Amino acid sequence: MNYLLNEHNTFNINIYGTHTRQNPENELMDLSFGYQTNFPSRMSSLTFGFSYDLTLLDSRFMSATTVKNFNFSSNTKVLEQTFINNPTDIELNKNYWGGSESMRYKFTKRLLAKASFSSEVRIPTAEELVGNGYSILPASDLKPERCNGLNAGLLYHRATQFGLIEAEASYFLNQLEDMIRYQADMIPSMARYANFGTVRTKGFEIEVKGDVAPFLYLYGNFTYQDLRDRRKYETGSQAANPTYNKRMPNIPYLLANFGAELHRENLFGGQRQNSRLLADASYIHEYFYDFEMSRYQERKIPTSFTIDLGVEHSFNNDQWTVTFRVKNLTDRTVYSDLNRPLPGRNFGFKVRYVMK
Repeated sequence: MNYLLNEHNTFNINIYGTHTRQNPENELMDLSFGYQTNFPSRMSSLTFGFSYDLTLLDSRFMSATTVKNFNFSSNTKVLEQTFINNPTDIELNKNYWGGSESMRYKFTKRLLAKASFSSEVRIPTAEELVGNGYSILPASDLKPERCNGLNAGLLYHRATQFGLIEAEASYFLNQLEDMIRYQADMIPSMARYANFGTVRTKGFEIEVKGDVAPFLYLYGNFTYQDLRDRRKYETGSQAANPTYNKRMPNIPYLLANFGAELHRENLFGGQRQNSRLLADASYIHEYFYDFEMSRYQERKIPTSFTIDLGVEHSFNNDQWTVTFRVKNLTDRTVYSDLNRPLPGRNFGFKVRYVMK
Protein backbone atom coordinates (compact mmCIF):
# COMPACT_ATOMS: atom_id res chain seq x y z
CA MET A 1 0.00 0.00 0.00
CA ASN A 2 1.47 3.31 -1.13
CA TYR A 3 0.34 6.83 -0.21
CA LEU A 4 1.71 9.90 -1.97
CA LEU A 5 1.26 12.87 0.38
CA ASN A 6 2.85 15.38 -1.98
CA GLU A 7 5.80 15.65 -4.37
CA HIS A 8 8.26 15.41 -1.44
CA ASN A 9 6.75 12.78 0.89
CA THR A 10 5.61 9.21 0.27
CA PHE A 11 4.54 6.49 2.74
CA ASN A 12 4.59 2.78 2.00
CA ILE A 13 3.43 -0.37 3.82
CA ASN A 14 4.50 -3.88 2.76
CA ILE A 15 3.36 -7.18 4.24
CA TYR A 16 4.94 -10.45 3.11
CA GLY A 17 4.00 -13.88 4.45
CA THR A 18 4.97 -17.46 3.73
CA HIS A 19 3.79 -20.86 4.96
CA THR A 20 5.44 -24.23 4.36
CA ARG A 21 4.21 -27.71 5.28
CA GLN A 22 6.20 -30.90 4.79
CA ASN A 23 5.17 -34.52 5.18
CA PRO A 24 8.37 -36.47 4.46
CA GLU A 25 8.44 -40.21 3.88
CA ASN A 26 11.63 -42.27 3.84
CA GLU A 27 10.67 -45.91 4.21
CA LEU A 28 14.19 -47.18 3.52
CA MET A 29 15.74 -45.11 6.30
CA ASP A 30 12.91 -46.02 8.71
CA LEU A 31 13.48 -49.71 7.99
CA SER A 32 17.21 -49.27 8.51
CA PHE A 33 16.80 -47.66 11.93
CA GLY A 34 13.73 -49.62 12.93
CA TYR A 35 11.64 -46.55 13.71
CA GLN A 36 10.46 -43.27 12.17
CA THR A 37 13.31 -40.85 11.47
CA ASN A 38 11.59 -37.97 9.61
CA PHE A 39 8.55 -36.12 10.88
CA PRO A 40 5.94 -33.69 9.54
CA SER A 41 6.83 -30.04 9.97
CA ARG A 42 5.52 -26.58 9.28
CA MET A 43 6.94 -23.08 9.17
CA SER A 44 5.24 -19.69 8.86
CA SER A 45 6.74 -16.22 8.57
CA LEU A 46 5.29 -12.71 8.39
CA THR A 47 7.31 -9.56 7.67
CA PHE A 48 5.75 -6.14 8.13
CA GLY A 49 7.55 -3.09 6.72
CA PHE A 50 6.83 0.63 6.91
CA SER A 51 8.87 3.11 4.85
CA TYR A 52 9.00 6.86 4.39
CA ASP A 53 10.48 8.36 1.22
CA LEU A 54 11.68 11.96 1.11
CA THR A 55 12.58 13.88 -2.06
CA LEU A 56 14.24 17.32 -1.97
CA LEU A 57 16.28 19.77 -4.06
CA ASP A 58 14.41 19.17 -7.28
CA SER A 59 14.82 15.37 -6.89
CA ARG A 60 18.61 15.61 -6.51
CA PHE A 61 18.36 14.22 -2.97
CA MET A 62 16.28 11.16 -2.06
CA SER A 63 15.99 9.31 1.24
CA ALA A 64 14.20 6.09 2.21
CA THR A 65 13.70 5.23 5.88
CA THR A 66 12.35 1.76 6.65
CA VAL A 67 11.26 -0.03 9.83
CA LYS A 68 10.52 -3.77 9.73
CA ASN A 69 9.07 -6.35 12.06
CA PHE A 70 9.91 -10.03 11.49
CA ASN A 71 7.83 -12.90 12.88
CA PHE A 72 8.29 -16.59 12.33
CA SER A 73 7.17 -19.83 13.92
CA SER A 74 7.82 -23.50 13.30
CA ASN A 75 6.76 -26.87 14.65
CA THR A 76 8.36 -30.27 14.10
CA LYS A 77 9.96 -33.26 15.81
CA VAL A 78 13.60 -34.26 15.77
CA LEU A 79 15.68 -37.20 16.97
CA GLU A 80 18.34 -35.64 19.17
CA GLN A 81 20.09 -39.03 19.30
CA THR A 82 19.48 -41.10 16.21
CA PHE A 83 20.26 -44.36 17.99
CA ILE A 84 17.41 -43.77 20.51
CA ASN A 85 13.77 -43.74 19.43
CA ASN A 86 12.83 -40.67 21.46
CA PRO A 87 11.77 -37.78 19.20
CA THR A 88 11.65 -34.33 20.78
CA ASP A 89 8.91 -31.81 19.99
CA ILE A 90 10.34 -28.54 18.72
CA GLU A 91 8.24 -25.38 18.62
CA LEU A 92 9.61 -21.90 17.90
CA ASN A 93 7.95 -18.48 17.99
CA LYS A 94 10.27 -15.53 17.37
CA ASN A 95 9.85 -11.79 16.83
CA TYR A 96 12.53 -9.28 15.75
CA TRP A 97 12.80 -5.63 14.70
CA GLY A 98 15.02 -4.14 12.00
CA GLY A 99 15.46 -0.98 10.00
CA SER A 100 17.45 0.81 7.34
CA GLU A 101 18.26 4.25 5.96
CA SER A 102 19.17 4.76 2.30
CA MET A 103 20.20 8.02 0.63
CA ARG A 104 21.02 9.17 -2.87
CA TYR A 105 22.41 12.47 -4.07
CA LYS A 106 22.88 13.60 -7.69
CA PHE A 107 25.94 15.78 -8.19
CA THR A 108 25.20 16.11 -11.90
CA LYS A 109 22.87 14.44 -14.37
CA ARG A 110 25.56 11.80 -14.91
CA LEU A 111 27.10 11.30 -11.46
CA LEU A 112 25.40 10.31 -8.22
CA ALA A 113 26.41 8.97 -4.83
CA LYS A 114 24.43 6.55 -2.71
CA ALA A 115 24.77 5.10 0.78
CA SER A 116 22.77 2.89 3.11
CA PHE A 117 22.91 1.95 6.78
CA SER A 118 20.96 -1.05 8.00
CA SER A 119 20.21 -3.31 10.91
CA GLU A 120 18.44 -6.17 9.21
CA VAL A 121 17.20 -9.63 10.14
CA ARG A 122 17.18 -12.64 7.80
CA ILE A 123 14.62 -15.21 8.81
CA PRO A 124 15.78 -18.80 8.21
CA THR A 125 14.29 -20.43 5.15
CA ALA A 126 12.01 -23.43 5.53
CA GLU A 127 14.81 -25.75 4.41
CA GLU A 128 17.26 -24.26 6.92
CA LEU A 129 14.84 -24.46 9.85
CA VAL A 130 12.81 -27.64 9.31
CA GLY A 131 14.95 -29.46 6.74
CA ASN A 132 13.81 -30.97 3.46
CA GLY A 133 12.64 -34.36 4.66
CA TYR A 134 15.36 -36.50 3.10
CA SER A 135 18.90 -35.05 3.26
CA ILE A 136 18.71 -32.01 5.56
CA LEU A 137 17.64 -32.44 9.18
CA PRO A 138 15.64 -29.88 11.18
CA ALA A 139 17.69 -27.34 13.13
CA SER A 140 15.85 -27.13 16.42
CA ASP A 141 17.68 -24.11 17.87
CA LEU A 142 18.47 -22.11 14.73
CA LYS A 143 18.45 -18.35 15.21
CA PRO A 144 17.89 -15.79 12.45
CA GLU A 145 20.85 -13.87 11.10
CA ARG A 146 21.20 -10.23 12.15
CA CYS A 147 23.36 -7.91 10.08
CA ASN A 148 24.49 -4.35 10.80
CA GLY A 149 25.93 -2.91 7.65
CA LEU A 150 27.16 0.04 5.64
CA ASN A 151 27.17 0.32 1.86
CA ALA A 152 28.41 3.32 -0.12
CA GLY A 153 29.10 3.88 -3.78
CA LEU A 154 29.31 6.08 -6.84
CA LEU A 155 27.38 5.61 -10.07
CA TYR A 156 28.23 7.27 -13.37
CA HIS A 157 26.01 6.91 -16.40
CA ARG A 158 25.58 8.72 -19.65
CA ALA A 159 23.62 8.33 -22.82
CA THR A 160 25.46 7.68 -26.07
CA GLN A 161 24.38 7.49 -29.68
CA PHE A 162 24.13 3.71 -29.19
CA GLY A 163 22.33 3.57 -25.83
CA LEU A 164 23.60 3.87 -22.25
CA ILE A 165 26.96 3.36 -20.51
CA GLU A 166 27.20 2.87 -16.73
CA ALA A 167 30.11 2.51 -14.30
CA GLU A 168 29.61 1.78 -10.61
CA ALA A 169 31.95 1.30 -7.66
CA SER A 170 30.80 0.43 -4.15
CA TYR A 171 32.26 -0.43 -0.76
CA PHE A 172 30.55 -2.58 1.88
CA LEU A 173 31.18 -3.33 5.55
CA ASN A 174 28.92 -5.70 7.50
CA GLN A 175 28.89 -7.36 10.90
CA LEU A 176 26.85 -10.55 10.77
CA GLU A 177 25.63 -12.15 14.00
CA ASP A 178 24.51 -15.80 14.17
CA MET A 179 25.59 -16.55 10.61
CA ILE A 180 23.77 -19.63 9.25
CA ARG A 181 26.06 -22.28 7.74
CA TYR A 182 25.42 -25.60 6.03
CA GLN A 183 27.34 -28.43 7.70
CA ALA A 184 27.53 -32.20 7.61
CA ASP A 185 25.77 -34.17 10.36
CA MET A 186 26.86 -37.23 12.31
CA ILE A 187 24.38 -39.30 10.30
CA PRO A 188 26.05 -40.34 7.02
CA SER A 189 24.66 -38.53 3.94
CA MET A 190 22.67 -36.14 6.15
CA ALA A 191 23.30 -32.47 6.97
CA ARG A 192 21.76 -29.58 8.85
CA TYR A 193 22.12 -25.82 9.17
CA ALA A 194 23.62 -24.26 12.28
CA ASN A 195 24.48 -20.82 13.64
CA PHE A 196 28.19 -20.18 13.33
CA GLY A 197 28.65 -16.94 15.28
CA THR A 198 29.97 -13.50 14.37
CA VAL A 199 31.41 -12.80 10.93
CA ARG A 200 32.73 -9.49 9.63
CA THR A 201 32.59 -8.79 5.91
CA LYS A 202 34.23 -5.98 4.02
CA GLY A 203 35.06 -5.50 0.39
CA PHE A 204 34.27 -3.67 -2.81
CA GLU A 205 32.62 -4.18 -6.18
CA ILE A 206 33.25 -2.59 -9.57
CA GLU A 207 30.96 -2.90 -12.57
CA VAL A 208 31.07 -1.40 -16.05
CA LYS A 209 28.43 -2.04 -18.70
CA GLY A 210 27.05 -0.37 -21.77
CA ASP A 211 26.21 -0.21 -25.44
CA VAL A 212 29.50 0.40 -27.27
CA ALA A 213 28.11 0.00 -30.80
CA PRO A 214 24.66 -0.22 -32.42
CA PHE A 215 24.96 -4.02 -32.32
CA LEU A 216 27.23 -4.65 -29.30
CA TYR A 217 26.66 -4.59 -25.52
CA LEU A 218 29.55 -5.33 -23.11
CA TYR A 219 29.69 -5.79 -19.36
CA GLY A 220 32.23 -6.68 -16.69
CA ASN A 221 32.30 -6.80 -12.90
CA PHE A 222 34.81 -7.57 -10.20
CA THR A 223 34.17 -8.43 -6.53
CA TYR A 224 36.51 -8.76 -3.57
CA GLN A 225 34.95 -9.82 -0.26
CA ASP A 226 36.86 -10.51 2.92
CA LEU A 227 34.87 -12.56 5.46
CA ARG A 228 36.56 -13.13 8.83
CA ASP A 229 35.66 -15.18 11.89
CA ARG A 230 35.24 -12.67 14.75
CA ARG A 231 34.55 -15.12 17.59
CA LYS A 232 37.20 -14.52 20.24
CA TYR A 233 36.16 -17.61 22.19
CA GLU A 234 34.93 -21.07 21.34
CA THR A 235 31.13 -21.33 21.38
CA GLY A 236 29.88 -21.94 24.92
CA SER A 237 33.31 -21.65 26.58
CA GLN A 238 36.10 -19.22 27.50
CA ALA A 239 38.70 -21.11 25.46
CA ALA A 240 40.45 -18.97 22.85
CA ASN A 241 39.15 -19.49 19.33
CA PRO A 242 42.05 -20.74 17.12
CA THR A 243 40.32 -19.44 13.98
CA TYR A 244 39.77 -15.90 15.29
CA ASN A 245 40.16 -13.40 12.44
CA LYS A 246 40.78 -16.20 9.92
CA ARG A 247 39.10 -16.02 6.52
CA MET A 248 35.81 -17.91 6.40
CA PRO A 249 36.15 -21.16 4.43
CA ASN A 250 33.93 -22.39 1.61
CA ILE A 251 33.13 -18.84 0.51
CA PRO A 252 34.84 -17.34 -2.57
CA TYR A 253 36.61 -14.05 -1.95
CA LEU A 254 37.70 -13.07 -5.46
CA LEU A 255 35.21 -13.20 -8.35
CA ALA A 256 34.85 -11.67 -11.79
CA ASN A 257 32.38 -11.88 -14.65
CA PHE A 258 32.40 -10.41 -18.11
CA GLY A 259 30.46 -10.89 -21.29
CA ALA A 260 29.15 -9.57 -24.57
CA GLU A 261 25.90 -9.47 -26.48
CA LEU A 262 25.63 -9.12 -30.24
CA HIS A 263 22.14 -8.14 -31.36
CA ARG A 264 20.53 -7.34 -34.66
CA GLU A 265 16.97 -6.77 -35.78
CA ASN A 266 15.61 -8.81 -38.69
CA LEU A 267 18.96 -10.49 -39.25
CA PHE A 268 17.39 -13.18 -41.42
CA GLY A 269 14.89 -10.89 -43.10
CA GLY A 270 11.25 -10.47 -42.21
CA GLN A 271 9.89 -7.97 -39.68
CA ARG A 272 9.56 -7.56 -35.90
CA GLN A 273 12.30 -10.11 -35.24
CA ASN A 274 15.38 -9.83 -33.07
CA SER A 275 18.48 -12.03 -32.85
CA ARG A 276 21.03 -12.13 -30.02
CA LEU A 277 24.33 -13.96 -29.57
CA LEU A 278 25.33 -14.12 -25.89
CA ALA A 279 28.76 -14.87 -24.42
CA ASP A 280 29.40 -14.94 -20.65
CA ALA A 281 32.56 -15.81 -18.74
CA SER A 282 32.97 -16.37 -15.00
CA TYR A 283 36.13 -16.52 -12.90
CA ILE A 284 36.32 -17.65 -9.25
CA HIS A 285 39.69 -17.71 -7.53
CA GLU A 286 40.62 -20.75 -5.43
CA TYR A 287 39.52 -20.74 -1.79
CA PHE A 288 39.94 -23.03 1.18
CA TYR A 289 37.64 -25.92 2.05
CA ASP A 290 38.29 -25.34 5.76
CA PHE A 291 39.99 -22.63 7.81
CA GLU A 292 43.51 -21.89 6.61
CA MET A 293 45.60 -23.07 9.56
CA SER A 294 48.83 -23.83 7.69
CA ARG A 295 50.54 -22.67 4.53
CA TYR A 296 50.98 -26.36 3.65
CA GLN A 297 47.23 -26.92 3.69
CA GLU A 298 46.18 -28.41 0.35
CA ARG A 299 42.44 -28.98 0.64
CA LYS A 300 41.11 -26.18 -1.54
CA ILE A 301 38.30 -25.57 -3.99
CA PRO A 302 40.33 -24.93 -7.17
CA THR A 303 40.16 -21.86 -9.37
CA SER A 304 37.43 -22.06 -11.98
CA PHE A 305 36.97 -20.29 -15.29
CA THR A 306 33.88 -21.12 -17.33
CA ILE A 307 32.39 -19.80 -20.55
CA ASP A 308 28.71 -19.93 -21.54
CA LEU A 309 27.32 -19.27 -25.03
CA GLY A 310 23.76 -18.68 -26.09
CA VAL A 311 21.69 -17.93 -29.17
CA GLU A 312 18.29 -16.26 -28.89
CA HIS A 313 15.78 -15.38 -31.58
CA SER A 314 12.42 -13.70 -31.05
CA PHE A 315 9.40 -13.22 -33.30
CA ASN A 316 6.53 -10.73 -33.41
CA ASN A 317 8.17 -8.15 -31.09
CA ASP A 318 9.30 -10.71 -28.49
CA GLN A 319 5.97 -12.54 -28.31
CA TRP A 320 7.76 -15.77 -29.21
CA THR A 321 11.34 -16.32 -28.01
CA VAL A 322 13.51 -19.37 -28.69
CA THR A 323 16.77 -19.74 -26.74
CA PHE A 324 19.58 -22.29 -26.96
CA ARG A 325 22.43 -22.22 -24.42
CA VAL A 326 25.67 -24.11 -23.88
CA LYS A 327 27.07 -23.84 -20.37
CA ASN A 328 30.68 -24.61 -19.46
CA LEU A 329 31.59 -24.62 -23.12
CA THR A 330 35.15 -25.90 -22.59
CA ASP A 331 33.95 -28.74 -20.34
CA ARG A 332 36.10 -27.64 -17.39
CA THR A 333 36.06 -29.57 -14.11
CA VAL A 334 34.32 -27.21 -11.68
CA TYR A 335 33.51 -27.49 -7.98
CA SER A 336 31.16 -25.53 -5.76
CA ASP A 337 31.55 -24.92 -2.03
CA LEU A 338 32.20 -28.05 0.08
CA ASN A 339 34.04 -29.40 -3.00
CA ARG A 340 30.87 -30.69 -4.66
CA PRO A 341 31.32 -31.30 -8.39
CA LEU A 342 29.26 -29.21 -10.80
CA PRO A 343 28.13 -30.27 -14.29
CA GLY A 344 30.55 -30.20 -17.16
CA ARG A 345 29.42 -29.07 -20.59
CA ASN A 346 25.61 -29.00 -20.65
CA PHE A 347 22.89 -27.72 -22.95
CA GLY A 348 19.56 -26.00 -22.48
CA PHE A 349 16.67 -25.14 -24.80
CA LYS A 350 13.80 -22.81 -23.90
CA VAL A 351 10.69 -21.54 -25.68
CA ARG A 352 8.78 -18.59 -24.22
CA TYR A 353 5.40 -17.21 -25.31
CA VAL A 354 3.97 -13.94 -24.00
CA MET A 355 0.22 -13.37 -24.36
CA LYS A 356 -0.35 -9.86 -25.67
